Amino acid sequence: MSNAPKQFAFLRGDYLIGSYWYLDSQIRWIDKWARDINDPRPAMDGYTTVDLVLRRKDIRGGNTNFAFGIRNVFDADVRYPSPSPDTSGIVNVPNDLPGAGRFVFGEVRYKF
Repeated sequence: MSNAPKQFAFLRGDYLIGSYWYLDSQIRWIDKWARDINDPRPAMDGYTTVDLVLRRKDIRGGNTNFAFGIRNVFDADVRYPSPSPDTSGIVNVPNDLPGAGRFVFGEVRYKF
């Protein structure tokens, strides 16, 4: 299948580390991406990403929950295949489409 990884795996774990504290982690492994049969470029390299989220949530009675997380902790070079060459043989996006690098986020939830 073109423009799809040959293999991939996803592992997720949620750990309770206190009365209201959770550590959520996930690892995504993507193997090489196959190209379209008309695309002369070599297969794209795979990558592995790791995400971590520290979350406080009071399931029983709390109205406010918050989280702090890091996606792509090790700043892997994430790329998605660009379209194959057009009818004239030109690849319009030769270096493929970049995915997000490492980023940090915060989240606050309030239940009314």
